[in-house]
Amino acid sequence: MKKIIISIILLVVTLFFKVGPAKAGITLWDLTGTYTVDFNLGGGHYIHTMDIDTVDLFAGTFSGTGFYNTNPAYTWNVTGTINDANVLFTIVYTGLNPGYTVHATGTIASDGSMSGTATGPGQNFTWMTTSGTATLTDVGLEWGSKLTPPSCEAKGKPLVNVTYKVQNTVDSGEGGNYWAYDNLNRHIQLWQTGESTYCAVVKFEGKYNTIAGTSPGNTGTVPDDLKGSFQGGYKAIITGSFLSSPLWKTNGNLGTIDYQCDASANCPGAVDWVEQYFNHDSNTGFSQPWWGWIYHGGHHGTWINSSDGNLGDITE
Repeated sequence: MKKIIISIILLVVTLFFKVGPAKAGITLWDLTGTYTVDFNLGGGHYIHTMDIDTVDLFAGTFSGTGFYNTNPAYTWNVTGTINDANVLFTIVYTGLNPGYTVHATGTIASDGSMSGTATGPGQNFTWMTTSGTATLTDVGLEWGSKLTPPSCEAKGKPLVNVTYKVQNTVDSGEGGNYWAYDNLNRHIQLWQTGESTYCAVVKFEGKYNTIAGTSPGNTGTVPDDLKGSFQGGYKAIITGSFLSSPLWKTNGNLGTIDYQCDASANCPGAVDWVEQYFNHDSNTGFSQPWWGWIYHGGHHGTWINSSDGNLGDITE
């Protein structure tokens, strides 16, 4: 999902999708660590060491290196993917016997051990870890650390520091559908960072009510009027000319804006905050280096939607 904002580049309503401590998120298997792997080929046991040092939990990928314990000159690289408790990886030898390739699939047991099957050139065998364990990790969205004055390399007081409420906006999901109505508080801080460049951090905190249909993570459905909460926001880089007399005040509370959105994202009351502070001409630019929101649905699940990647879902 990407929250509705109005881009001064597109001139139309455009959809974008953990400031405080990160809240509990989604539990995933993290494979970071060193493992002893027993490859069993025809009753022969070939013991290897595998060191997984790079894991991207949002992308569900991992990589590392390894070697054959009996002769460490047999070195290799490993790359793979994690999907729930399922793993898939490829080993390519880099030392002796370079280019020899093993394709493996397997599962992660509740104790963090792994096992499965694998194939090599003309070979079929099984594998299992005999030391080292995967760990369950709670993944949230560290939005607070992304949306700070240092993230804008800001100095001094912000040029704009305002808050306001947004009512009746809508959220889009990974299936392209609109899955919830939102009511939220928005906090905008804007600093000038160059002659005609500005940096903003925009923070959101609010509640949602679902629209019956496809779930936000596109793995199931949601009923009508399921209630939950969310937090997040985005960092924006703006190039242009700041208005000498802004249409909105530059400090304080601006009140409430009712977007009046329907379930198809027709929003006659939507207002672009950028146009309230900047000249709108061909020299004006707007980009979002980072954006992210985390949605809490209690026992219905958690959904993270961000520029880092999407995780989880909220379903019936």
